[in-house]
Amino acid sequence: MKTPFQAYNGDKNYVFVSYAHKDAADVYPAIEALNARGFRLWYDEGIEAGADWANAIGQSLEKASVVLAFLSKNFVASENCHREIAFAEKHGIPVVSVSIGDVELPDDLAKKLTVHQITNMTASATYGELADTLAPSLNRYDTNRGETFAYEDKKITLAKKKQAAKTGTILLTVLAFIAIVVGVLFVVFFKEVPDVVGMDTEIAESMLQSAGFRSTISLNYSEDYPFGVITDQSSTGKTFKFIPIVITQSIGSKEDLTDVPDTIGDHVSDGVSKMLTAGLSKFSLAEDNETNKGTEKQHIASQSIPAGLRISKNNAVSLGVATEDGTVTFERRIGTKRIAYKVYVGHPVVVTIDPETDEAVFEYEDGSVTVDKDGNVTVDPNGGNADEIAERLTVSGDLGGGPDDNNEQTGGETNTGGEENVQVANGGTDNNEQNGGGNGQTGSGGNNTQTAAGNETDTGGQTANNNEGGGANGSGQTGGDAQTGNGDMTTSITNINVANYEELTAALATLPPSVKTLTVLGGTPDSSEEERQSIEAVIEIPAGDTVTIPDGVELGGVGNVINNYGTMIITGSYESGMTTVNNYGTILVYGTYVGGMGETHNYGKFVVEPGGLLTLERGQQMYLESGSLTNDGAVYIGVGGNVQWKGGTLTNNGTVNVASNELYRTVNIDYAAYNGAGDLNMLSDEEYNALIDAMSAQADYELIPEKIE
Repeated sequence: MKTPFQAYNGDKNYVFVSYAHKDAADVYPAIEALNARGFRLWYDEGIEAGADWANAIGQSLEKASVVLAFLSKNFVASENCHREIAFAEKHGIPVVSVSIGDVELPDDLAKKLTVHQITNMTASATYGELADTLAPSLNRYDTNRGETFAYEDKKITLAKKKQAAKTGTILLTVLAFIAIVVGVLFVVFFKEVPDVVGMDTEIAESMLQSAGFRSTISLNYSEDYPFGVITDQSSTGKTFKFIPIVITQSIGSKEDLTDVPDTIGDHVSDGVSKMLTAGLSKFSLAEDNETNKGTEKQHIASQSIPAGLRISKNNAVSLGVATEDGTVTFERRIGTKRIAYKVYVGHPVVVTIDPETDEAVFEYEDGSVTVDKDGNVTVDPNGGNADEIAERLTVSGDLGGGPDDNNEQTGGETNTGGEENVQVANGGTDNNEQNGGGNGQTGSGGNNTQTAAGNETDTGGQTANNNEGGGANGSGQTGGDAQTGNGDMTTSITNINVANYEELTAALATLPPSVKTLTVLGGTPDSSEEERQSIEAVIEIPAGDTVTIPDGVELGGVGNVINNYGTMIITGSYESGMTTVNNYGTILVYGTYVGGMGETHNYGKFVVEPGGLLTLERGQQMYLESGSLTNDGAVYIGVGGNVQWKGGTLTNNGTVNVASNELYRTVNIDYAAYNGAGDLNMLSDEEYNALIDAMSAQADYELIPEKIE
């Protein structure tokens, strides 16, 4: 049959058309109508003469932005069509489906293709109407070239299928045919199943597919096989090829698990020591002066994962430390030496300590600092400023000398408030808590410098808290209270309403320390509260921009919309209420993200960072459209909370706790879209509630998952 137009061959987004050749008479008019409406389409007319057909199909499918599948009895019977859909599912390529008349899908295809609603071709009167129905779904993947041309629309009249004449068939012919079919089934379909136990999962799948078998994957712990290796298979020996083979993939040994220690109330040095003893060599540090407000400075006020919870040693627990100046200091003994690390935690920082080499790596978003066992410092800027990154860490202690030989290394001078006020802590054998003993730190308010003598830990000297600091604003905000010396800062404001992106960025740029919530509400600052509740607010974060919700601050809203095309960094918390979030860019969660009654539609990148927490409960929905969800922290999914797969993928390197022990009801995980070495805990109601009790008992969390009634 003559092809209607030349298939697209270029580098822009395009639609891959999957169909059975026997249906060309029905498919060609439909794609001709889409082509006339400006869509870039590739179908197997586009294979050059002499090319490897199977290879060309695979390359074109791999580069496609979306697959348009024309479902029919011929499609169901086509092995090539099955492979195209399986390939699209494995590589996260979304599929839009059209049925040619009534068609009954086998279970494996139904599972893959009914995520989106299937459009029935006969529901439209013409192929042009069918193209208009499909256009919104295809436009989501930027596959339209933006130009149209004239097209003569046609009525949809499905081609009549040729029927083999059955009349006049004699009984002997029927019996002979049945005998031939049975023989073919045994010769062609009764095959030896390859033994894939001990092989890497991808290799095992490839071997089974080459032998003509379909496979499905289940996950389980294994003491004998590392992550990603097949530990068992459902069939061995000879069997029929149409019976799917279930292969079990290892997700590692339970020996890789450990119990989270209780560090609440410990000095940060002791807390870090407990983490390392438990095998948790990776943790994050953050300032926390709000949780357990009576916590002594440089002691741990909160930890992101409750004590006693069994987690993978690859997880990173976030430790919240009470501080005075935004820095955290902890010490480690390495042989006869002692090294103290003074870390600025105003930027999110993840610490990894290698138990073999005693090397410590401090990772920031814009670069990292590495300290070897002798205290030597190396800065690796990853797009950031090397000098600024180096100034976030000061290393002191017995660096290369005896126990009394206290030195200090910094990436830059520690100027805290004045113009040229630099004091280097000399230590002594005592090396006091924040200041390294000796002279302590310096502070100033403008040009009027004062030095904190002895072992005082308050930068800015003793006058900082007595409103006698120099300069217009008293002592610098790195010391004492965070208030000005003249006492003129308004501290009564606890909430700011924002209606658009400009108001949000302005509020974040001048955020008073007293503000704990930012509420997304419509209207203007002059509108009444009742008026603002009734006006929808839409916050659009432009591509290239970054919005950071700081630690201790909650962003929330009711019945509004946030469209993120840039980057959202949540170090505090986000509570959506009934707000809908459409993420086309990147969302990084270092704090807490609660779905609320609103929906989160993820077309981009959503990452729960080490120490971060994602909670989905009653009626809370996250839709993985074409984006990815990466969990390096903890995810709690209660009854009624849902992660709905619509073409996206989930990589779990942390812990996912699912209530009610019903994975497909509460999470709807498609194993082909799920990967990672993290823990996937299917819990009874009692086990899930026990986790929530433990979390509540460990710290004064503002946003914790709901218990199950």
